[in-house]
Amino acid sequence: MSKKVQGNVSSFFDLKAELLKKKDILKGQSAQAGVSSAAVYVKGKPVLAEKRRAIREAKEAQKNAKSIAVVSDAEQQELQRQLAKSKQTLEAKAALYDRLRSGRAKELDEENQPIYLVNFSKNAHDEIDEISSEDEAENGFGKKASGALSTSASPSRDDDIVEYTDCLGRTRTCHKSELQNVLSADKGLSMRSAADSWSKDTELMSEDMRRELRRQEWEKEAEEAAEMGPIHFQHVMSNEPRTLGTAYYHFSLDEATRQEQLKQLKEASEQTKLQRERNARLKERRKKLMNERLRKVMERKNISAPTLAEGESEADLTSIPLPLDNSEGQTEEKKEVEVLKKKRFVSPHPGDGESMKEATYRYMEKQRSDRNPEFAPPTFYYNN
Repeated sequence: MSKKVQGNVSSFFDLKAELLKKKDILKGQSAQAGVSSAAVYVKGKPVLAEKRRAIREAKEAQKNAKSIAVVSDAEQQELQRQLAKSKQTLEAKAALYDRLRSGRAKELDEENQPIYLVNFSKNAHDEIDEISSEDEAENGFGKKASGALSTSASPSRDDDIVEYTDCLGRTRTCHKSELQNVLSADKGLSMRSAADSWSKDTELMSEDMRRELRRQEWEKEAEEAAEMGPIHFQHVMSNEPRTLGTAYYHFSLDEATRQEQLKQLKEASEQTKLQRERNARLKERRKKLMNERLRKVMERKNISAPTLAEGESEADLTSIPLPLDNSEGQTEEKKEVEVLKKKRFVSPHPGDGESMKEATYRYMEKQRSDRNPEFAPPTFYYNN
């Protein structure tokens, strides 16, 4: 008859301690002998749960592989059709965008212009201007570079070094081809420096010199007025401050320039008129769209539309009379009521020839007369 083992808590702890002790001894022996700890242990059988998990994972992997491998021809054709459709749509959008940016599209008319949120016409003009400016810059840079290379490599006989004297009396040198530009710039510098040095605002001038400058200006203006003929109101003299109005347009005295200015002014007026007509058409179009949306909403909510008379397209809200037609009479009555309701202010301080006691009684009587009878004390208070 086998003896049944009786276990308690202390015996379990002793068994655990003995097991850990044996493991440490085995680890030390394997380290001294140079044998790995994995080779010492005997490989046991896998647990039942691990077996089932491995079988389940293998079945799922096999099922996924079959579902990926087996794809019907109909699904492949559908995928190819959707891919081709999306590609065709993107190509059409790209072509439309390029056509709108180039400015050659017919869709950019007055009616369809508000549909697009991008001003393609302005972008096209800006792009064309940018490209042309880049081309001009490249051409100019190429010409300059080629000219610099040619002059540095083989200087021509005509482009010799010459000497000239500037406005300050200095002797300078430059190329013969650049002499005219340098002389014109030097002349402008000399005129500007002379004007700056003899400015009428300088503090180094005496009163006689300022008077002489003013006399010269008057003589110059008189000569110009004599050559010009009758003085026009736009030709002010002696720096006279004059406001000509916001609608004033200063036309040139030259006939050709004046005709060009008139042409530009008429073109601007025509553009303004066309813009107003376009805005009116857009407003009418928006109004029609809003009425259509309102009609659909009323139909959806089963609301009957207001009946209109024959020959009347829309309800004229401006013809409805306002309730304040007799505004003058009402304002007069209101003023009379305000005058009646207005109370005269009575000061509690004594006036001329009046004592403080009399002023107090007068103020009390005034307040009692203005008091609401509902808030007055009972009448028997005043019987005595």
